[in-house]
Amino acid sequence: MISRRSSGSGKRNPSGFAGLDLLATAVILLDRDLRIKHLNPAAENLLAVSARNVLGHAIGEVLMVGPAFKTMIDQTFAESRGFMDQDLVMGRPGQ
Repeated sequence: MISRRSSGSGKRNPSGFAGLDLLATAVILLDRDLRIKHLNPAAENLLAVSARNVLGHAIGEVLMVGPAFKTMIDQTFAESRGFMDQDLVMGRPGQ
């Protein structure tokens, strides 16, 4: 699941994000500039990255995102809702 937040401190467990760390589903929170605001442990495992190393980075620096993904994210922002895709295929830059 990828969701967006317009605010947040970018720390590992801001008060509003602590519950996300308990989920088995990978969750990535992005701000309006598509910068990573939070990764839960399931997302860290899935992406083989540490949240500490990627917080504040643009999603495109961490994942190869194609035009279909960009379209879905734009629509998500326009409609102020979350985005979930269980069949989303992504790669890592340089791999």
